[in-house]
Amino acid sequence: MRLHDLTKDEFARWSSAHGYAELAQLLLFRWDPDGVANDYPISALDYHSEAQSIVLGLWMGDDREVFARRLRNNNRFAPGSFLTDESIEELWGHLTRWLPLSIFRWWHEFMVEGLRALPFHCHLIKYDPDRSVNGHYDDGSWTAISDVGREFDGIVFTMDDYLATERAHLDSLRAMAVESGATRFRVESDRSSTIGLDELLDQVRAALREEQGSGYWWSSEDLDFYVNVGYDYHVYVGSRVDCVEGLQVASGAGLHPRLGDGPSPYLTTEVAARPSLRAS
Repeated sequence: MRLHDLTKDEFARWSSAHGYAELAQLLLFRWDPDGVANDYPISALDYHSEAQSIVLGLWMGDDREVFARRLRNNNRFAPGSFLTDESIEELWGHLTRWLPLSIFRWWHEFMVEGLRALPFHCHLIKYDPDRSVNGHYDDGSWTAISDVGREFDGIVFTMDDYLATERAHLDSLRAMAVESGATRFRVESDRSSTIGLDELLDQVRAALREEQGSGYWWSSEDLDFYVNVGYDYHVYVGSRVDCVEGLQVASGAGLHPRLGDGPSPYLTTEVAARPSLRAS
């Protein structure tokens, strides 16, 4: 994500929650013209005002040249002190690598918090709770499309059997999305592009078939609906409304929706890539 993908309100939230503090640490550990890095954490706030100035400048459209001019015009630093072309180029590189990662991390957390706060969460499963082993979900049936051709309880699991279950999940998701009024969806926290319901279901189908891994998730543009595809054919849904009709579709198709298993365990604020602000 880019800085200018944010609205004014989103920029204010990101900068206060992440931007200023993270950039202050980046200045401390990657630049440190005052030589106070060894005093961390006491010195953690030393570059906070400088970070605010830089972030606001970037918001207003500063490029590398304007960024360098701002630093050189800052009376805090002696002329030429730590402000060689090489040091500015290195700092600009750190800055441009950090910025999109920081915004993405904040946006991911913002989305997750909003989706977890939805009033309706459903664990959409095919496993029969009356046949579960020791209270767990495993009822001795298949768990993936790769099980087609194997025997379960003496019966060969066929592709037709698989497709019927897959269709039951997709029909249930379609009904819940329509009931929720969700028509456009983001893919994995990417606010820069959206997809329609048919494309969403195509991607869910691929995830159910393990063609693109598990744990992928989508939400509507207004953070009022989500779908998570987990491992072993577990699907989680959240909505701003109680999806009564969707639950009826799921139950009528032989699925076993559970309302006490939410929010989805895949709605986590953890992200895979967390940039290190400390010097290596």
